[in-house]
Amino acid sequence: MSIITTDQVKELLGIGVADYDAQIAAKIPYIESIVKLATRNNWNKEILVDMDSTIYLEISQEDEDEILPGAQVSGDGIPAGAYIVDIYPGGDPTSSLNGNPVIQISSAATKTQNSVRFFLGFPIGFLDIVANGIWYKINQTSTVLPSRSIASRAMKHTSVSYNGKDSEIDGRFGMPSWFIKGLPRYHRGV
Repeated sequence: MSIITTDQVKELLGIGVADYDAQIAAKIPYIESIVKLATRNNWNKEILVDMDSTIYLEISQEDEDEILPGAQVSGDGIPAGAYIVDIYPGGDPTSSLNGNPVIQISSAATKTQNSVRFFLGFPIGFLDIVANGIWYKINQTSTVLPSRSIASRAMKHTSVSYNGKDSEIDGRFGMPSWFIKGLPRYHRGV
């Protein structure tokens, strides 16, 4: 399962032309490998679900702790672009399923079937960081942080200080610290 697509990168960055498609597509595998290394997660955990052609999918108790709201999902009978909206540990009363934990996805399943292979992907809330990492690699400069020549700014009661450390390259992954710090801390420790 891919973490991000060229179309998602273009949408998140506000790019409406096809001029950068080849460059974006070329950087996606590179950035995805960094994301997987930095988070220590392949973002393709497989679980079995029971579905009933609604937005509710029943899962087993042992898989409940592995599921994150916002995770992209894929599998047979799951519409493209679907993600997890919510998790109901005690089941959901509006569902016709058996009372086991239930997850709600953003688009209704297209079939009714038991024990369907279902894959958990990268959370959609972090896609903008991945898209910005791809754009950073294309340009090899950070447009997110101000110049180091500005240490701080103050206006009336508000003060902002800029940390040059966030624009420094992380020696382990070869990306700016803002990119590594912005990724989910799933299985990454402290």
